Amino acid sequence: MNVYVKELGEHLSRSGWTVDMFTRQWAPQDEIVIHNPNCRTIRLKAGPTMLPPDRSQLILYIDEFLESFLQFQSQNKLNCAIIQTNYWLSGQVGLKLKRMNFSAPLVHVSHSLGRMKQAWMLENGVKNSPSINSAQLDAERDIFENADLVVALSENELKDIQAYSLNLCQRNRNVVVIPCGVNSQQFDGKVHTKAQARQAIGMDLDSKMVLYVGRFDRRKGIDVLVEAINQSIFRDDPKLSLVIAGGMKPGLSDELEYRRIQEVVHARNLQNITQFPGILSRGDSSLQLRYAAADVLVVPSRYEPFGTVSIEGMSMEVPVVASAVGGLQSTLIDGATGFLVESGDHQGFAMRIDQILTSPALGEALGQMGKKRVNQYFTWEKVSQQIEHRLKQLLTKKQTEDSFPCESRPQFYLLAKC
Repeated sequence: MNVYVKELGEHLSRSGWTVDMFTRQWAPQDEIVIHNPNCRTIRLKAGPTMLPPDRSQLILYIDEFLESFLQFQSQNKLNCAIIQTNYWLSGQVGLKLKRMNFSAPLVHVSHSLGRMKQAWMLENGVKNSPSINSAQLDAERDIFENADLVVALSENELKDIQAYSLNLCQRNRNVVVIPCGVNSQQFDGKVHTKAQARQAIGMDLDSKMVLYVGRFDRRKGIDVLVEAINQSIFRDDPKLSLVIAGGMKPGLSDELEYRRIQEVVHARNLQNITQFPGILSRGDSSLQLRYAAADVLVVPSRYEPFGTVSIEGMSMEVPVVASAVGGLQSTLIDGATGFLVESGDHQGFAMRIDQILTSPALGEALGQMGKKRVNQYFTWEKVSQQIEHRLKQLLTKKQTEDSFPCESRPQFYLLAKC
């Protein structure tokens, strides 16, 4: 979500929009970051600067965030033409502004849905998750029924959103599908050869590298990948390398999942071939080097609204094996850019991983097709153009209703998660 907000804001600002991106202050010294003359990030005081262990507690600071926003707006005499909110917490801020007769149209992007997370928990016997509660489900329904435009990241998410309300189904003209994007210049498979990448990260050139990139969250299905490697025909090959890349914060739920995955790795006696390099940065190319070095990228999610990692890998010309869930069913073409496998199917994942590792030519062909698909549908240039088209439609409609002209360079506010 952070990447989505930053990339969209910067691309819109290059098209003439003035973009202010508001998020919660995480450290006392955090204030304003200037991305370019027309785009900045503003961190507002709302609750303690440290992230609470139970992230659902962030709902307690929504009113304080709103007050900080209104104060900043008043002090800086800002004119707001459009508000876009990302995730349900910021969506509530947007609704409060709308109900205060704030004239700007409200655009909302969920990034994940409480309803789908709740369904996943029930199916998998997960209880008492702190991030899912009735407040989120009620808030999401309220947002979907009252926002001027709802952006779904895939056709699957569109159906999930419409399931919240029959009224929304009947008004589906205010729900559109616009996917996430990828920086195709930053993630370019032609920049680093596999040999160069492996040399840079200290990996043998003849290794067989299986890569996972993402958060440590039970819904990400990392244990499914570990079990698949345990069943792989290459399991005992000394050249096999499993790289599980992702960060975690001590004391939070992601640390618990990180420890659990380590236990699964040790229980399957795979610790000698498994690496945990931690969080990889896009800015210093450490992430791009891992993609370039990989033979196959695995996205074993149990729930995935879109799957940004999959299109990053495709843009780097890496074949992808992913769960046939959520937005992954829209980003990948099974058998053309990679393979889709039923969620949780260890043997299915093992078979497809082995198929690619056995045939480098197949992996290369899948990677090339993946790059073509990204360039056709998922670059930030194409995504921002679709968003901008919808924003202009909203401004034209508002201009017609209010009978006064819009500014030639409207300000466009992006509210990141509180």
